[in-house]
Order: sequence, then C-alpha cells, then structure tokens
Amino acid sequence: MYEGVTHNSSAMKSMAQSLDIPVLLVAQLNRDAAKKGGARPTMAEIRDSGHVEQDADKIFLLHRPDYYNPDEKPGGVELIIEKNREGHLGPIALAYDKMSQRLEELPTIEDQVREISEQNKRIWNDFS
Repeated sequence: MYEGVTHNSSAMKSMAQSLDIPVLLVAQLNRDAAKKGGARPTMAEIRDSGHVEQDADKIFLLHRPDYYNPDEKPGGVELIIEKNREGHLGPIALAYDKMSQRLEELPTIEDQVREISEQNKRIWNDFS
C-alpha cells in the first residue's frame, strides 16, 4: 500500500507542475487518530503519509469537535491548515450545515464589529 501511495503522490505532484494546475487529493487518516479521543488530527496521521507530506504544498485537515464530544456546540468545524508553503498555518473556524453538507466561514470579531459600525452609520444617516 505504501508504495502505491508514494507513486500516486509523486505522479500527481509531477502532473500538477507540468500542467500548472492545482490538484486536490483526499487522504484517509490512520486508525491512531480515532484512538486520541477527539483531539485534533495532525499531518502525521495521514495514512502512509511520508511522501504525501513531502510532495504536498498545502495540507488541510478537518476536525469536528462535536463529533467526539456531545457537549461541544453542534455544527462547528475547524479547517486546520497543517502545511502551507506559501502562507499561514493554523485553524479556521467554519460552520457546518449537516443537511446541505455545506461549510461556511464564520465571521471574525473584526467583521462583526465592522458590520455593527456600518449598521449604526446607516441608522444615524436615516435620522439625520
């Protein structure tokens, strides 16, 4: 299995470079990830991941805390940027709609403050 993953990873990297296109690969986590009891996944848990880690320019992991802990707020998902040769690392908070299978970025505090400020300006202008 490891040899197949290695070959496919290298082949996809070569194809992406030669055609100058992005290629998205989906990988399964190994069983050790489930044994951690809800802890965030890591790049090392990608099944047969040696070459995947080496070849990838970016690695994103999804984590649903409420799946492991019913006390967590339902519908929250973290998109964890685990590897990024061109930018920042870390989690991005997303909302997950189970019915539509849709993920949406949650507004930041700055976005919320900006929106409230704009609403207040509109209200003030309406009274002026």
